[in-house]
Amino acid sequence: MHCDSIREAYSARLDGEDPPPDTDPAEVDAHLAACPACRGWTEAAEALHPRARIRGVDAVDDRTEAILAGVPLTARPIAAREGVRYALMAVALTQLVLAVPALLALSTPGVEAHLSREMGAFELALAVGLLSAAWRPRLAPGLLPFAAALAATVVFTAVTDVVGGSAGAGTEAHHVLDLAGVALLWFLPVRPRRLGRGPARDAHAPARSGRVAPA
Repeated sequence: MHCDSIREAYSARLDGEDPPPDTDPAEVDAHLAACPACRGWTEAAEALHPRARIRGVDAVDDRTEAILAGVPLTARPIAAREGVRYALMAVALTQLVLAVPALLALSTPGVEAHLSREMGAFELALAVGLLSAAWRPRLAPGLLPFAAALAATVVFTAVTDVVGGSAGAGTEAHHVLDLAGVALLWFLPVRPRRLGRGPARDAHAPARSGRVAPA
């Protein structure tokens, strides 16, 4: 057997692994007894082996949530945050009151009544969404795209009707509330996104092995 094969077999013996195929332990010992170079190599390997042992790392408690819970929700003052919430609530309640007559459309017959009810339904849905965001600010980012799209569409059609003379500026002025609601949603302070945060790890799950640790 060559020196490389002997050293490979002895390395497997140190690690507690099966020797390479067609390896005779007696032949390995005989070679080591006769080869000073391999014998010196095995002595060095035996000295280094305890330091290079690989063992699992003990599991530790995951304190990620406890640490992040202490992070301030926002740098804005609490008074400003509460002011935005109350303003959003006022806008939502006003829209809710204005949506009810349009939704009922008691004095408008035919097709106009149908269109009025549809517009009232949209306004009512938006008002409920704004109230939900005022109550739970974390809902604001999810509501913002819908509210912005609805407000932009309604305001565009209102301006078109006013310019075309089919509607008066006074009758369309209430759509300013839609824009106000979108602006308040945008400024509503919510918990900032935490970058680089992966899925939570089970604190009781076994840690991965393969970490080199000193003996």
